[in-house]
Amino acid sequence: MLPEIDIIASRWLFQHLTDTLDRRVLSLMYKNDDRTLDSDFSLNLNVPTLMSPEFLKFDDNIKTGVRHTIVIEIQEMDIFNDLSAYLFARDFVHECGYRICVDGVSRHSLRFVNRSRLKADLLKVLWNPEMAEDTELPGGITYHELFKRNGINRIILARCDSPAAVEFGQAMGVNLFQGRYIEELLLADEKRRTGVPIARRR
Repeated sequence: MLPEIDIIASRWLFQHLTDTLDRRVLSLMYKNDDRTLDSDFSLNLNVPTLMSPEFLKFDDNIKTGVRHTIVIEIQEMDIFNDLSAYLFARDFVHECGYRICVDGVSRHSLRFVNRSRLKADLLKVLWNPEMAEDTELPGGITYHELFKRNGINRIILARCDSPAAVEFGQAMGVNLFQGRYIEELLLADEKRRTGVPIARRR
């Protein structure tokens, strides 16, 4: 719509747009009769959205017994932009029964993030090819130590677009992956087993 505007460059504009999109998505979801959205999915939402009327309506339409299968993903930047708001929203979301994932953790910010202290259930780290070359980070700490500190089984390695990303994750002990390469493997496996490929996410 506005190709000449860099939305991400303006924190206020980006926040306003994502807040609006959050509410629209939630509104469509609780009005939708699609039962495939009953469980086992994730939503990337802003902290203010979690306290909005739209989220409360969405929550009213989710069965109590399946809330623990739904993950609310919150951007790292959003969390540290207003930590007190996150802490309040986190307790509310956990009380409702949902799980929380800290999303958007880069190779630069990983050493400053403590999943346990944030009381998040999962941590999504963004893969970068340079991670395979960084044998030691500032302060003498390694990726393996950082992953272990945050709980190996609670780490999701995202943006895995190549075998190198998976190899790196496996070397660290990670077993949760996300990305185009993973989708290609799933598509190929589904086609091999059934002869009919599953639809690729867009």
